[in-house]
Amino acid sequence: TVVTERGNHLSAVDTSDEHLATVGSDCSVRVYDLRTCQPVRQYSGYRDLDPDCPEGHATRLFAARFNADGLLLTSGWDDCVKFWDLRLASGDHVRRLSGPHICCPDGLDVKGDRVLTGSYRAGSALQLWDARQCEAPLTSWPADHVYCARFTAKSTVASAGALSRCLTVWPAAVTSETSPEPLARLELDSAVYSMAAAEDGRLAVGCRSGRLQLARLR
Repeated sequence: TVVTERGNHLSAVDTSDEHLATVGSDCSVRVYDLRTCQPVRQYSGYRDLDPDCPEGHATRLFAARFNADGLLLTSGWDDCVKFWDLRLASGDHVRRLSGPHICCPDGLDVKGDRVLTGSYRAGSALQLWDARQCEAPLTSWPADHVYCARFTAKSTVASAGALSRCLTVWPAAVTSETSPEPLARLELDSAVYSMAAAEDGRLAVGCRSGRLQLARLR
């Protein structure tokens, strides 16, 4: 089956049990029936940078993730993560996180009611959020210019990006009394554009140079 979104440079796709979602350069969020590949919903993009607009996003999108409840999360350059409930007849987004500047499909991850974001900016670029409240981040780690952010199988989170050229593993449990120092750091030869976390604790990162690096968390 082939579906063509003319004029749209696709950045990310994700699936749930029933749906497939796509995002890309035209700022719109499209949802298809996973079985038939027929379109079932479109949240059109807009251009006025109004973060409360009920439709899609204002700028290019890079990430899309379904959570366990079937909510679709999307994000990109317009400094927010929007939540879409496909069970509702309305096309409005139901929740929004303000702040994350996502520049990579792997800059957004979901685990239960927690959302992990990696933003391309200096300082506190790796953040953990409560998806139920969508207020201030629960935790911020001192990472810079993050492209990729992932929950791991070892009660940690991992980040990688453009300027540091390294994979960094952080403790997931951080309090105001805890210094969020990295648990491990792996130097790489170039910027990291993709990351995957395996259930056995290994991390895979794809670098700009073409290098694929596998690392095991201990």
